[in-house]
Amino acid sequence: MRNKKIVLSVIMTMILILCTSQVTYAHNDIIYNTTSQNTTSAAGNGDNTGNAAQNGETSDSPENDNTSGEGITDMGEGWPVPPEISAGSAILIDADTGTILYEKSSHIKAYPASVTKLMTALLVIENCSLSETVTFSYDAEHSVTWEDAKLDIVEGEQFTVEQAMYALLLKSANDVAYGLAEHVAGSVPAFAEMMNARAAQLGALNTHFANASGLNNPEHYTTAYDIAMFSRACMNNSTIIEMMNTLSYVIPPTNKYGYERTIYQRHEMLKKNSQYYYEYAVGGKTGFTDESKYTLCTFATKGDMNLIAVVLLCEEPEQRFIDTTALFEYGFNNFEKLTLDSADTSGLLNESSYYNSSVFGSSNVSFSLASSAVTVPIGVISDDIDMEISRDAASGDTFATVQFKYKDVVVGNSELLVTTTSNSNTSARPSNLPYLPSVETTPLVIKDYIVINAIHILYGVIIFLFLTIILLGLIFMNYSEYGKEVMKTRKRRRGYRRRKLRF
Repeated sequence: MRNKKIVLSVIMTMILILCTSQVTYAHNDIIYNTTSQNTTSAAGNGDNTGNAAQNGETSDSPENDNTSGEGITDMGEGWPVPPEISAGSAILIDADTGTILYEKSSHIKAYPASVTKLMTALLVIENCSLSETVTFSYDAEHSVTWEDAKLDIVEGEQFTVEQAMYALLLKSANDVAYGLAEHVAGSVPAFAEMMNARAAQLGALNTHFANASGLNNPEHYTTAYDIAMFSRACMNNSTIIEMMNTLSYVIPPTNKYGYERTIYQRHEMLKKNSQYYYEYAVGGKTGFTDESKYTLCTFATKGDMNLIAVVLLCEEPEQRFIDTTALFEYGFNNFEKLTLDSADTSGLLNESSYYNSSVFGSSNVSFSLASSAVTVPIGVISDDIDMEISRDAASGDTFATVQFKYKDVVVGNSELLVTTTSNSNTSARPSNLPYLPSVETTPLVIKDYIVINAIHILYGVIIFLFLTIILLGLIFMNYSEYGKEVMKTRKRRRGYRRRKLRF
């Protein structure tokens, strides 16, 4: 009986301690109810070939993908009715927000032909200065045949990078593309690896480059979507845009040629005397081989709208210009930029979404969006836009990625940035609104932590001590000589009282 009392007392003590102490474990991962989106997200004849009738690519591996029958993507209710185009594959995007305004079989693999040179130009600009000297090799001179578009460079001839870039983008010279690839990477295969890595970094999903020019190779393919994605970097580069928008350029005499060479613009939408001239076009690149058919990537700017149109697998040379013009008119006439203000974004997260304890210092957590611009059909207001947050974000100050959606169509992307602001300056109240300046801003390091309710632990300790005293008293009374004598005296007294009750 005594042992049972002791065990029961111990159990009760443990239960009381557990119930009166609160220990909470928190982790820095925040789970959001999100939907992961699967991204679906040459003037006249000759670019890679000197004559449109000459043989181009011979492999049919991308054409095997062209039978997928993806067709025109239905953007859903509330989206403007798109134009009808004849290109086998096409896409129209806003270069600033990445919003897809129109697409037709944009993920089927196709040969890009000389549109490849957009990526070549981007890598050259990113890795070279315009004043550098390019010395062309024997391999560069003999990398083309008589029917290919070329500048007829010779071994040992020297250009500046600037001169070579004009020959690449205006003349579409394949021998110059070869020489630039060697200049940047040491060899064409090494340059192709750089192209593939950069394309993937810029959002390409189904692209594999094998050379710097776009000449026939079964392992050289891309998609309209991928071209649009990596072309955004080209449109954001003022040097490339200036070169592409040039109508003619004079290459001065070189160490091998004693006379000037004048090259001319081949993109019909950029030439004012062309029937296909488009006043808002600011650049682009044409392409053709027998296997690629006619290809085209074009940039256009009107007001605050910057659009990129890509058309592939066109049967006739002029059809690519007609289709591209139709896509641009569709984009400029039916869509507009919408900037979400601070009231739309400041409530994106509140203190229930994260933990900020003054125990670790006095600071104010501040969230802001890297960009709040979206491209939507004309008439759409900010209340019609939904925001989805994904915690799968890059390292650094990026707290999460944000997708803006209108009727399930992604109309913009951004990054949610997080900083902490010291409260040492109490003269002004820090603000959580995006785009407002912060004082003494430091990066926020989100860590695992344990929250302990100290007052509850104090209560538990007091009760524990109280119960311990009682328990020790019971033990003392049951096992010490004094306690045993006291217990015997109590028993005698109880027996005496019982006997008295009998009389």
